Amino acid sequence: MSILNQLAADVINTVLVDFGESITYNVYVSDGVFTSIPITAVIDRPEPSGSKGFLGTGSYKAKILIANDPVAGVTSINMGKDTITVSPRIDFSQTTLLVKTIIDNDPGAWTLGVG
Repeated sequence: MSILNQLAADVINTVLVDFGESITYNVYVSDGVFTSIPITAVIDRPEPSGSKGFLGTGSYKAKILIANDPVAGVTSINMGKDTITVSPRIDFSQTTLLVKTIIDNDPGAWTLGVG
């Protein structure tokens, strides 16, 4: 197994299993049409701040890490069009957030800014 394949497997079998929670990734198809995919993601929900966008802090409500995988995640991102359905805080009702930016990606995972 190549190191790139191992990276993808490690994200799925360790990081997401140990720290992930269920979300719905909504892939943009066309005007108002989405394909919804239930996946597991690690979600970083920063404390609310009055300085969003200040000094590079970002203008997104959360960072999510998902697998770069056709079965356990997604293999492409439509920034500004795809959405996720997730609870903004633990035990809150679910809401839909727009995928605003790709913060990082590699053969194993995507890190996305959503808001």
